[in-house]
Amino acid sequence: MKTRIALPANAAALAIAAALSLLAHPAQAQSTTGSIFGQVAANGGETVLIKSTTGIARTVPVDSHGRYNAGELPLGT
Repeated sequence: MKTRIALPANAAALAIAAALSLLAHPAQAQSTTGSIFGQVAANGGETVLIKSTTGIARTVPVDSHGRYNAGELPLGT
């Protein structure tokens, strides 16, 4: 004859939560950089100048469709 042990509902929920927490991925830190992208009425080979009020400036190329992308910009740019 088999004996069954009944667990209270909160014990079962706690066991499930503990099992799921083992599967969780570590949290990622916040980013300290940002990016600006867009499209302008320009042909490829031209550039876009991005300037901040803090004096940081970066020039990025424009592709043949007028798109540009400036990545790894410090926050506040």
